Order: sequence, then structure tokens, then C-alpha cells
Amino acid sequence: MIKMKKGEVGAVLGLASGTLLFVHGSVMAGEAETSAEQMETVVVTATREEERALDTPAAISSKGTEEIRLDQVLYQKDLLNSLAGVRISQTGSTLGHMTAIRMPLNTGPYYLFLQDGIPVQSSGFFNHNGLAYTNFGSAHGVEVLKGAGTALYGSDAVAATVNVLTRDPGDESRFRGGFRVGSDSYWRLGIGGDAVLGDNGVVGGDYSRAESDGWREHTAWSRDELSAVHLAELDGNNRLRTVFLWNKTDAEMAGSLIGLDALEEDRESVGDIADALNSGIPIKRKFDFMRLSTQWTNTSFENTVLDGILYLRSNRNRYVATWNDNLPQNDTQLDTFGLLLKADMQHDRLRSLFGLDFEYTQAEQKYDQLFDYVPTGWGSPVPAGAIYDYDVDYTAVAPYVRLEYRLAEQWTLGAGLRYDASRFEYTNNTADGRYATSDYFRVSDDHDYTFHHWSPKLDLSWNPEENQLVYARYANGFRIPQASRLYMRKVDNAEYSLDPETTDTFELGYKAIWGT
Repeated sequence: MIKMKKGEVGAVLGLASGTLLFVHGSVMAGEAETSAEQMETVVVTATREEERALDTPAAISSKGTEEIRLDQVLYQKDLLNSLAGVRISQTGSTLGHMTAIRMPLNTGPYYLFLQDGIPVQSSGFFNHNGLAYTNFGSAHGVEVLKGAGTALYGSDAVAATVNVLTRDPGDESRFRGGFRVGSDSYWRLGIGGDAVLGDNGVVGGDYSRAESDGWREHTAWSRDELSAVHLAELDGNNRLRTVFLWNKTDAEMAGSLIGLDALEEDRESVGDIADALNSGIPIKRKFDFMRLSTQWTNTSFENTVLDGILYLRSNRNRYVATWNDNLPQNDTQLDTFGLLLKADMQHDRLRSLFGLDFEYTQAEQKYDQLFDYVPTGWGSPVPAGAIYDYDVDYTAVAPYVRLEYRLAEQWTLGAGLRYDASRFEYTNNTADGRYATSDYFRVSDDHDYTFHHWSPKLDLSWNPEENQLVYARYANGFRIPQASRLYMRKVDNAEYSLDPETTDTFELGYKAIWGT
């Protein structure tokens, strides 16, 4: 449904005390249109193809370029919190976050984070700060599919699927830039442009650098984002879309504030991590992300669209675990190769989607204690050293199918089925068993795991009028155990087995566009 927002200009003025924009070339894309056609929001998340949100039998909220520009995004919450039923809460590490969509605020692996329909992290290595891996500061749009995902999405698509969209270049060469300043020494510089390459297509890119001293002590941060998109029409039936994404975050970490007075009055408070800061260890969180992807779309066959996405991705997450007294330092590196294949075929009343997802990830996990530590305040100290040091080769394969059959002019029945197979192959690079006299436990190399899950989907849609939709939807979702749960164990639960966690979404919905 179309959502009209009020008070946005006032919110923007409150965020930034000064704004400078400059544009060269044609009028910037995304100017307001007043026709009824422009009011009919188009989404891509459900099937990875453009469809009217009204025609999709699922609860999808979206936000376009103009609304994002008005919100002047600093943090992930600025991009998403204006959407109904969505709450993003920034954590003490400033650009870290927690998510609440159809669930209470949590850090669990119940959300699938995408950029341009591609996961930004491997399902076996979920991080609740996953939106930090997206280029949210320069997003062209964002969509949230609430509830368990469609047949295109597997593990972690339990409570919602969040898809950040990258801007495609326009059909004219141009350059643009902007500079914003605000409170707490905040500034952001953004530049971008498009170039027409003749028969070689068009290319566009955006770069931004933002810094802030933070709204209280030890919350300073800096962030860089870079995106580049190349579009090429090989012939009348073949199209390539190549995207390069990169971002880097360096943020100080503060603790939780205790009490309302500390929130409103004590801007010098670092929260409950004062002792950690006094340790002399740099208390920071750093995110690094890079992805190169190429999407090939073919329309050579009648009533058939073939689509394939090949991608290479690198994630790194570093932080100090201030919630533990021994302040362990985490360093997780993930390098991934992925392939997403899909065929969309239309035969009279029947639409068929067949797909296959493949992903292979090499993971390196290091978890170090940087000083000698006495766990209970007395007794034998635990020496500094590597608490955990292991590698994991992770492979995921998932075929899926979705069928849509038009029962009558106003009725459509949809059904989907997805099969996910995931395997963890583990190598321990330290001594097996208990680490010194601590409660940390390293499992031996013979702990490889394989998980399987079938996810059925079913929906029924009724169009009583052209711009109205009533639907009923069922979707099964799941999430596999995370590598950290499998291999970062404690002495008191050194041996156990885990199964995928499953969920069922039952949904009744009504959508309408009025006054068109």
C-alpha cells in the first residue's frame, strides 16, 4: 500500500545543520511523478523480478529514493524505521544494530539480509549486525518481506527478509555530489556519476565518507562506502548487470547506559564498560565487506526468462567482547563463492519458477585473550592466548520451485517447495579440549555437520477489484545452527547435538490502492 508520510522535512532539518548539493547534467532520477501508475509501488524481493507490491501475496514494505533522500541516512535505523512494523536499534558499537520485525528486539539469526537480492553473509555465519555489510548510506531503495521467506530464500529468512537496493546508472552522463554536516562533528561527503559507454553500455558509481565524534563518550565512528554498476545489452535477448560493492566501518564501542539520567544528562558516560576501557586494549568494532557480482538475464525463449547471478564476497568482523570480563578479541574472516540460478516460465494460466542456489564459504575464526586472567578473582590464572582458532569449509545447496496457477479471473493459487542441504567441515588449529583452567572448550576435528530441511509454501489470492488483493499465506521457515554454536563451546556443554530451528508463518492480508 502507498504510505504518505508527514513531518519528514522537519526531521531532516533536525539531523543536519547544513546541506550542500551540486549536480551537473540531466535532471536527477527519481523526481516526483503524480500519475496513478507511479503510485503503484514495484518490488523485486519476492521473486527477484519486478512486480507490483499489490499483486504479491505477502506483506512487503518498501521505501524509494525520494523518501531515503529526505531521511538523510546516517545509521541503519534511518533507512528502515519509517517502515511499518520494522524497528532497528543501534547498539553501543554505534553502527552495530539489533532488529525487531515480527519478533521482539533480538540478536538471533532470524533475519536474512540482502543487497540486490544476494545475501550479504553466509547462513552458517549469521551476524546480527548484518546491515553494516550493506551500502545502506547510499541505498537507492529498500524492501522488507515480513514473515518466513518465499521459496527463493532459505536459512535465516524466519521473521523477515531485508533487501537493500543499489542504484542503476541512468542513460545520460552526469556528475553529482553532496556534503552534509551536523552535530557531534558529523560530516558526510558523497560523490557519484554515470557515463554512457556507447555500445558497451552504461556505468555508474557512488562513493561516500562519513565521520562523527558520537553523541557521547567513546562512540566516534567513520565509514566508507563504494558502489559501481555496469549495465550492458549484449543483444536483444541478453543483458548483464555487474555490481561491485565495498564498505569499511571503524567504530568505538560504548556500553549500556543505566537509567534515564545517564541517557539525558551524562554525555560523558561510557556506560558499563569503564573497566574495559581502563584495560588499555583498544575497544573497537570493525566491519569490512566487498562483493563482486554479475547477473545475466536471457529472454531468448518465448514466455521464459532465464536468470543467473555469480558472486564473490568477502566479510570481516572484528571486535572486543566487552560483555566478558576477560575481554576476548574476535576476528572472523569469510570468503565466499556463490551462484543463483532461476528460470521463470509462463504457460497460459500456469507460471513456473525453478531455481538452484549454491554457496561455498571458507571461514577463519580467531578468538584471543590478550592478558592473563583469573576467572573467579582468585585461583589459577588463565594465560593470554588463542581461546579458539579454527577453519570451516561451508557448502550450501538449495533447489526450489514455485508454481502459480490462475484458477479463475480473480483467483490465483501459489505453491512452493525448497530443499536446503548445508555442510560444515571443521579444522581445529589449537589443542583439543579445555583451554587452561577456563570454561572454554575446543572440539576436535571429527565434528563435521550436515543439515537438511524442506520448506513448503502455499498461498491463495483473490482480486475483488483491479486495485485490491485479499490473500492467505502459509510459509515454513528455518535457520541452521551457526558455526559459533557448533564450535565455540563451553566445558559444561562440551558435547551436544543441534537441529535446525523451524517456524511456520500463517498470514491473512488485504491490500488496496485508493483514489487511482
